[in-house]
Amino acid sequence: MEKLTTRGVITDFGPTVAPENIGYPILAFLSLQIAQGRLEEAVHALRRLPQILEVHGTSGSSDLLCRVVARSTTHLQEIIAVVLASPAIRRTDTTIALSTQIPHRIEPLINAAADTPKR
Repeated sequence: MEKLTTRGVITDFGPTVAPENIGYPILAFLSLQIAQGRLEEAVHALRRLPQILEVHGTSGSSDLLCRVVARSTTHLQEIIAVVLASPAIRRTDTTIALSTQIPHRIEPLINAAADTPKR
């Protein structure tokens, strides 16, 4: 374990929490378009919202993709309003997850990597 941690293979030992079991049953993804040159400001604004679980820089029509949880659709709308209050964020596009077909997993990737010869 120590070797894997040192190499950066294992990056976290935290518990896996099911947000729906602590009152956040809505899972959504926000695609954000940010104002030119204001990435750092946008990320700073997003970091202040505890309901935003992840933010990824993306290519394509959006600049950032956020995984967000909410207590209700009304609460989600309030979160979106706070996000849009930042002058660094120009537009959002929201997708609500209706179900999870494959939950976050890593073991199949580890198994595949172990079976693949290193280049």
